[in-house]
Amino acid sequence: MANHSRIIIVAMTEKHLIGRDGAIPWRIPEELRLFKEITFGHTLIMGRRTFESIGGPLPGRCNIVVSSRLAPQPGIEVCRDLASALQVADRYGKQVFFIGGADIYRASLPLADFLYVSWIKGDFEGDTCFPPFSAADWQVCSEKDHGSFRHVVYRRRPQVVCRPKN
Repeated sequence: MANHSRIIIVAMTEKHLIGRDGAIPWRIPEELRLFKEITFGHTLIMGRRTFESIGGPLPGRCNIVVSSRLAPQPGIEVCRDLASALQVADRYGKQVFFIGGADIYRASLPLADFLYVSWIKGDFEGDTCFPPFSAADWQVCSEKDHGSFRHVVYRRRPQVVCRPKN
């Protein structure tokens, strides 16, 4: 396994809403700038629908798309499953960001070292949610209020293994 962190980066409401009809239900330019600033120069892993909603590879980043249907194209590497995507990502030797959608988040949640969450303020309608996770598994490292959202970085708490005495 690589020495680089595996990070889930997501914008969601307090109700864990992340999408509506294949798109983001809000438009917050400052949050998009923060996403670019954080992920620039690193490796992104995303699902096919997320890739299609973005409209193409994100510049300045290694783009890996998990899909069993997508044809190879310039600017991306297509992997048939998450395990293959992680092998490719490890070869790049950079931080790995899981950027969605819900299936990628669900599969990567047990693998992630960090969660970078932009908690979007306000009520929005949608049809796609971030998977449930236990807050007890995560420790807040940093938090910053940006007005329309609050950006919080969480680190996975170390797992304590208790062994019986002999």
